[in-house]
Amino acid sequence: MTTKRLWFLGVGLLMLAALTACSRSVPIGDLAKNPRAYDDKTVTISGTVKERAGLLHANSFLLADDTGEVRVLTDRPLPNLGDQVRVKGKVEVSFSLGSIQRVVFREEPSSGSAP
Repeated sequence: MTTKRLWFLGVGLLMLAALTACSRSVPIGDLAKNPRAYDDKTVTISGTVKERAGLLHANSFLLADDTGEVRVLTDRPLPNLGDQVRVKGKVEVSFSLGSIQRVVFREEPSSGSAP
C-alpha cells in the first residue's frame, strides 16, 4: 500500500473509533452511584420508558435499564410507555441531603425545538 492509502485508512479507523465511542450508552446505574463523575459532561443513556409526566412545557419520563432508572427532563414530546429510547444530555443532582441524592437527567434540546 502507498503511504497516502495508509494515511487515509488510519484516519478512517480513527473516525470510526470516535463515532463508536460517542454512541455508547452509559449505564443508568452508574449515573445514580456517582453523578459527580458525569458533572458537566454530555453523555448518552438508553432504556425503556416506564412512566410519563407532562405539564405545559415541563415534560419528563422515567427511563430504566438493567442497572437502574432515572427521571429524564425533556422539551420534546413524550415517548410512549414501553418505548426503547436513547437520550443525550447531562446529569443534574436535583436534591442532596447528606448521603441521599436525587439525580435527574436533562436531555439536550432537539435541533428542531424552539428556544
